[in-house]
Amino acid sequence: MAKLIADSKGKDGARYQRRIADGYNPFGSSEYYISIYRGWVRVPKAGPYQFCTVSNKASFSFLDGKPLVHWPGQHTVERGARGEVNTKVDLTAGLHYLEYYHETTPLEHMAYLGWRPSGDAGQFSPIPESFYTAPHIAVVTAYEDAKGPLLTFEPVIVDSVWPVERNEGQYTRVRFTAGKTPPLPEVTKYQWDFGDGQTATGPEVEHVYLTLGLQTVTLTAQEPAGTQTVRWPLSVFEIEHVVDQFKEGRPKDYAKLAKGYDRNKLSADGLQELQHLLAEGDEPAEAVEVGKTLLQRFPNAEHLAQGRVRRLMADCAVRMGQGNLDEAIANYEAALVKETPAVEKLDVLAHLIRLVGVQREQPEKAASIFAKADETAKSAKVDDEVQAAYRRVVIAMGDVRLWQGKLDDARSLYTRAEKLGAFIPSQVRAARLGAYPDSLQEYLETGNTGAALDLVDKWDEKFPTDKPNGHSFFWRGKVLMRRGQPADAVRYLDRSIRLTTGASFETEARWLLAEALDQTDRKDEAKRELAKLVAVGVNDEFTKKAIEKLKK
Repeated sequence: MAKLIADSKGKDGARYQRRIADGYNPFGSSEYYISIYRGWVRVPKAGPYQFCTVSNKASFSFLDGKPLVHWPGQHTVERGARGEVNTKVDLTAGLHYLEYYHETTPLEHMAYLGWRPSGDAGQFSPIPESFYTAPHIAVVTAYEDAKGPLLTFEPVIVDSVWPVERNEGQYTRVRFTAGKTPPLPEVTKYQWDFGDGQTATGPEVEHVYLTLGLQTVTLTAQEPAGTQTVRWPLSVFEIEHVVDQFKEGRPKDYAKLAKGYDRNKLSADGLQELQHLLAEGDEPAEAVEVGKTLLQRFPNAEHLAQGRVRRLMADCAVRMGQGNLDEAIANYEAALVKETPAVEKLDVLAHLIRLVGVQREQPEKAASIFAKADETAKSAKVDDEVQAAYRRVVIAMGDVRLWQGKLDDARSLYTRAEKLGAFIPSQVRAARLGAYPDSLQEYLETGNTGAALDLVDKWDEKFPTDKPNGHSFFWRGKVLMRRGQPADAVRYLDRSIRLTTGASFETEARWLLAEALDQTDRKDEAKRELAKLVAVGVNDEFTKKAIEKLKK
């Protein structure tokens, strides 16, 4: 551990806190970092005390320079979650110096020191804040030199968005505010350079970073007394979890901010990510234009990268319903260059099947794409990943038949898909299906809509024969509403109602559908849906809200 600390390239950040209990890095990437906790603690009375460590990967602690409780090596929290890794020490009342060191690798993280303030057997508990001495609070009141106020700013990460249709990428929104301790003259003009080719003006601005990495942010202030410039090395790092500090944003909000970027100053990676963001943020026409700019500015990009750009352009064209559908499909398939891996090809064809068969309501054209996916699967070297991808293709075609109202055909395809996966006993199946709604509700209560959508995807992929029950469609629509995507929510909420009239979630589904219709300026349809909700005859909160809204 000492060597790891000595070899570290630098500190991500530091702060005072009255606990040793963290599950992520609050200052930077949560991959391969070291946490160091050092400070004075106040033992309330002399006697025996027990301490336990719960950590994911190695942790070491010391009290007054002597070993307290160590848990070295590679391990997860499960083996110590109940305080199995512990020690007992006799302490005098008063101040003692505590140190705790923790190193992590990717995925799950935990650094935790608990106690039992006695020597007898029993459960361990969190250490109260009063055990940790409180620092004196200090606040900077002014930044200035002999000439007057100094220009300052400090960036704050507001939230982030993970792409839903890809397993990579992150968009990060950061707020920049010029310092006001003391404020510069009111006539001061502020110019921001975000380090990624984009600029803005004003004392307070927000910016969406399309890629990760270190960015040098520059603020220039022009005031009557002259010009000041200050810089900040901003690390835009991967955020792995939605927590109070790092919340989840909405793609449409991000797309609105990024739509006006100077595309001639973005890197190739930046343009690629902007294209994806605009496509996911309901700006398909802008995504097509970004694709054109990308192909024009970087004509020598590798074939696979160019193919992905063209594919997304074709995807947006299909979604917009512009031009000849056969031509759009041909462009889409042509973008699957020979370098495209078989798994990616199958996933792309599954996506195209849904676009054509569900969104564009052309089931027979979707069937011909399904036949081509069959050929792709047969010609590929079959392994577990290819098998899973082909399973997703079969499910996609089942979705098309379900949307057509051909339930028997849909169930047949869903059954075929489930047989392509591992057998799941009925008891396990029932338990998992019953757990999804509770888990989804927990995600929504914490604002983690990205993880909620991932879970709905897993639900649909693991148990496609459950789709005709409409439950997963309801939850997908509910999550999309929370995510600020009412147009997409309409499709799934409407389908959930059509599939299972009389279900326990019908009134909430109708209420959410009415809200989604209202938010997409389909006011008359929204009123009709509220009337249908009242007509269901169930006296619950959604019916009451519908009655009140119809009175307005």
